[in-house]
Amino acid sequence: LKTSTPAIRLGPKFAFFLGAFGLFLIPYGILLAKDLFYADLYHQQGLMVVRSKRSDRIDKSLRFHRKSIAHAPWQHRSRKWECFLLLQHLKRYPEALESADQTLAVNPGCLSAHRYRIGVLYKYLRRRPEALAAFQELEKAAPYHPVLDKERKKLTHLK
Repeated sequence: LKTSTPAIRLGPKFAFFLGAFGLFLIPYGILLAKDLFYADLYHQQGLMVVRSKRSDRIDKSLRFHRKSIAHAPWQHRSRKWECFLLLQHLKRYPEALESADQTLAVNPGCLSAHRYRIGVLYKYLRRRPEALAAFQELEKAAPYHPVLDKERKKLTHLK
């Protein structure tokens, strides 16, 4: 009988490092899954509180969204909702602008965050040149999106 030799022969050091990497990867994946689970759980709880339409619970929804951000800082969903709650319900405009900036740092293509940022700068903080710069950033992020026409109509007299 003829025995076949493996096409790739692993040395003992390579096999050791491959096994050690596999042992590291499993706990890392478990921790990541746990964080994603709790981030989604807190996000959904925050949405349920907002949908109850009780204005006295908006702070509670904001706390849930901030917990979600703490568990998964790379996701933009709860950051976007945090900005919305600060802007529409709580009327904390500087915090809403900061939240929109953080959302755009995580996801530069988030159109909602661009729109919130333009709205806060233009309507509430009256910083019109910065609003125009924010609109230009929106144009760079999504040059052919229909939302550009709506924002352009709001800002036509600035140019």
